Amino acid sequence: APLFDAAVNAEEVGVAKPSPIPFEAAMAKVGFDPETAGASWVHVGDDFGQDCAAAKALKLRTIWISEPERPEGEGEGEGENE
Repeated sequence: APLFDAAVNAEEVGVAKPSPIPFEAAMAKVGFDPETAGASWVHVGDDFGQDCAAAKALKLRTIWISEPERPEGEGEGEGENE
């Protein structure tokens, strides 16, 4: 079974976070109403301003993954195609 029911990226919806549109598009893909879905959705993000603020605006539960500072260039591009 897949780990996620839907995935959406900024290019697909034409606008990036912190706009709520990417979140609303993901909800629409799986048939949730953005007005009532908040209690059953969890958004995991690593950028508080871009990820968590947008999710909170839609009353979604959020998990913020904060990593220690990495040296410049280390880890860039990792996981993009996974």
